[in-house]
Amino acid sequence: MAENSRRQYYHPWTCYSHPIIMEKAILLFDIDYTIFNTDRFKQKINEYIYHYFHLDKEKFELFDTQYQKNIQEVIGINIKDYSEQIGKEFSLPPERIFSLIMDNQNLYLHSIYPDTLPALTLLSKNYILGIFSQGYADFQMNKLTKMRILPYFNEKYIFIFPHKIHKNNILQLPKNGVIIDDKLSVVEAVIPYIPAILINRGIATHSYKPSIKKLTEIIDILSS
Repeated sequence: MAENSRRQYYHPWTCYSHPIIMEKAILLFDIDYTIFNTDRFKQKINEYIYHYFHLDKEKFELFDTQYQKNIQEVIGINIKDYSEQIGKEFSLPPERIFSLIMDNQNLYLHSIYPDTLPALTLLSKNYILGIFSQGYADFQMNKLTKMRILPYFNEKYIFIFPHKIHKNNILQLPKNGVIIDDKLSVVEAVIPYIPAILINRGIATHSYKPSIKKLTEIIDILSS
């Protein structure tokens, strides 16, 4: 995404300036590229499948690249459809592929960012934690479960939408919420309604504040 370094941002922290109010804030985390290393997960899935079924690595990676181009990237991958397409392409049982992806906990544990668990452990002491994510709900919830971090989040504040930045979806979020997301487009969409922190795990340049490189920096922003 092209970033406009000259753009000025208004960030409505004023209603959260009192420390007592800040302690009552509900922190709403995105999942992919925020608490979960999605690129690493995709790589691990590919490796696991072609090793498990003894497939040709180059043929499988070519199939996967083409599949990724054809899906609705905005929503994310549909694991059931992905498994069915692999089954058709390589004459494999799709239900077995689906199970391998959804049930292999190591795929998820190896894809959690190193700072995720320390940050959730620390923040959960003073804040209510929730989710504001985009994708297929069953797959996103499976990620939280398999990463063993679902207990950190209050089920009342788990919001997963196919297209999360629609206004009607944003208006469902708690008024005392704070969004933590990796996409500038999401942050720009929500800040008229709710404060947001941008996490930049890559090398993208932008002028948005507050911005962090890792989740453990959130506590410093909220207490400043």
